[in-house]
Amino acid sequence: MTRRFVKQLLYGAGFLLFFSAIGLGLYGLLFKAPATCFDNKQNGTETGIDCGGGCAPCGIKYAKDIIADSIDKYPVGSSKTVVVAHLTNPNEDYGLSDFVYTLSAKDDAGKTIKEATGHSFIYDSRAKGMRYLVDVIDTDMKTITDMTFAYGSPQYGARADFVEPNIQQKEFTTDISGLSKTMAPVYIFNKDLMMKSKGVDVQALEEFLQKHGLFNKTPDTTFDLDTKLALIKYQQQKKIKPSTGIFSGTTRTKVNA
Repeated sequence: MTRRFVKQLLYGAGFLLFFSAIGLGLYGLLFKAPATCFDNKQNGTETGIDCGGGCAPCGIKYAKDIIADSIDKYPVGSSKTVVVAHLTNPNEDYGLSDFVYTLSAKDDAGKTIKEATGHSFIYDSRAKGMRYLVDVIDTDMKTITDMTFAYGSPQYGARADFVEPNIQQKEFTTDISGLSKTMAPVYIFNKDLMMKSKGVDVQALEEFLQKHGLFNKTPDTTFDLDTKLALIKYQQQKKIKPSTGIFSGTTRTKVNA
């Protein structure tokens, strides 16, 4: 084998590799499917399988469903039922700034009698991943055998990414032993309150304490010493320990219930 032949062989092999590389590149550009967020592979810029990077955050893609731990019913006269659903968000990193809910009242046969729909929100479980959802069903409680909760159109986000919405309030009337009585709007507390806190939540708390005979001033929007002392009395009555005069945790859950 001559030296010239070896040289030609090497040149030929080099050209073959060069044009093969060009051919493979063109094939990849023209025929190979690009990386997507829906191909069940970690490719492209993802940090997980089809999530993170340029795709939806992994915490949202694999988010667990909101759980309705319990749904309680309370009669309002003979034609309406107040429904209180206790919701839990099991996701540690993401809350829902908005979702559409449906509370369905069912009869003995499992058929839907009436429904109540609306919008609500819930924080991540590291913050306040539980809340009470209150609505009114336009039917007599005696006709309801079961209640179900469903939701859709979830808008996920970290707690800092969405502002706390306005608290839902619903006013209704009932008739107790022939006496017509108007119930105050249902107010659900979602904030921790303490000395120097300000806002409508403080006023609502003072009104609550006043109705229980524990707060003797005119309710305002400032959490002061009188508010704290009245709250301590409430905590002591309900055997909530420690009775610190801080409105959070067990105290807030007890008041909402």
